[in-house]
Amino acid sequence: MFDLEQDGRRIDFAGLSRVIERGYRVVVYSYQSANEVILRCLEIGALSYIAKSENKQHLIDAITAAHADEPYVGPRMAAAMFANQDAGRPNLTSREMEVLIAWFQTESKDLVAQRLFISPSTVRTHLQRVRAKYASVGRQAQTKSALVARAIQDGIIAVDDL
Repeated sequence: MFDLEQDGRRIDFAGLSRVIERGYRVVVYSYQSANEVILRCLEIGALSYIAKSENKQHLIDAITAAHADEPYVGPRMAAAMFANQDAGRPNLTSREMEVLIAWFQTESKDLVAQRLFISPSTVRTHLQRVRAKYASVGRQAQTKSALVARAIQDGIIAVDDL
């Protein structure tokens, strides 16, 4: 569980990113209930977002689901997702986008691994997740060129950056 405003400080998206990048499954629990904040946490990679104004049972259900590696959508999270103007776009994490862009700019997954200091199997895993996320929003991208097209459509990369 991650509180965005620990000790009264401002919203800590960077701290949330660090925790998620370390491989933890995170449920955000916060007083913040703005759609933009909720969607940003989901983009970073949080599994669920529960506002402190919601019934405590939602927090229990979200933690239980995270422990079982299953999704849970509380009322505020559902409202934010419903109001999202970017519907149809997958919620890629910053690391997934970094791997995707590096792959577009290199000739192989091994070179991406060297550039980002990760293993080739981690590169493959990130790319599989990206493809799965595109498929989950009904936008298949089975080939590298299809992924490039999707990334350009979604503003992840520009043609000049390739």
